Amino acid sequence: MVDELLETLHFNGDDAVSSDGKDRPLYDALLYDYEITTLTRPMLHKYAALHDNPKLERLLDEKHKQDLAGYLYGREIIDLITDFPLCRFESARLHR
Repeated sequence: MVDELLETLHFNGDDAVSSDGKDRPLYDALLYDYEITTLTRPMLHKYAALHDNPKLERLLDEKHKQDLAGYLYGREIIDLITDFPLCRFESARLHR
């Protein structure tokens, strides 16, 4: 899954990122430090802050909780990225 995520984002797994106060390769951070399998509402909020997409904003609207639950079920972060692609995203902007 890490390889798929790196390829989709066009990131280099050797790029250094800060994780738990230490610099480490992005590949290792994704593998050991970040949750990349379970998609959550807070993750969508962080992603939406980088992205101006009305469809994504609608999912996060309190009036559409059922739609959000349906979207989150069985999806992973890679699904979010492919469903709502960003024009440009830098590995250094990854946050927990």
